[in-house]
Amino acid sequence: SPETSKIYFSAADYFKTFYCYSDVYSLDVRTHEIKRYTRGDRLFYPVKATNSRDKVYCVKRENSKSYLAILDLKTRKSEIISRGFDSMAYIAISPDNRCIAASLKRKGHNWAIALFTPDGRLEKVLTEGHGKCYYPTWKNAEELFFINQYEKNYCLASMNLKTDFYFVYAHPDIPAVRFFSIQP
Repeated sequence: SPETSKIYFSAADYFKTFYCYSDVYSLDVRTHEIKRYTRGDRLFYPVKATNSRDKVYCVKRENSKSYLAILDLKTRKSEIISRGFDSMAYIAISPDNRCIAASLKRKGHNWAIALFTPDGRLEKVLTEGHGKCYYPTWKNAEELFFINQYEKNYCLASMNLKTDFYFVYAHPDIPAVRFFSIQP
């Protein structure tokens, strides 16, 4: 969060049988103060809402399902805003705040990139049928980059939301890409 110089993160506090219990924290990079916002809520992948001072979008695990949720930093309460999916990860808010991209796993399907409205409604699954896709990152309000499993390798891929143009940056000299960042 550039305006406050805070980094929001989730950290696993403990494991119970097969379940990881993760909570949301912030780190103020100026003062090095760490603040814990939840206890035992099973919240992952927090992303500060750019149009709100007190809201963080995250993934909540509950009853073997994943949900898009909003954590209110003032009340420290989380609210589920989407229906449940087999799994969800790596959420990213579009620069114009009009949608949220996430890696989504639905029953019988591979990991795909999906778009949600800010109120949690699944708008569109973008990459189903294109192999395993994860880690969506916005280049701008119309173009998403992500990792795509392509011909036994993991490559950088992009999709233009206006034209639905899908491109995989497959090159024999590039090893498997796992994570990346886009410089502003």
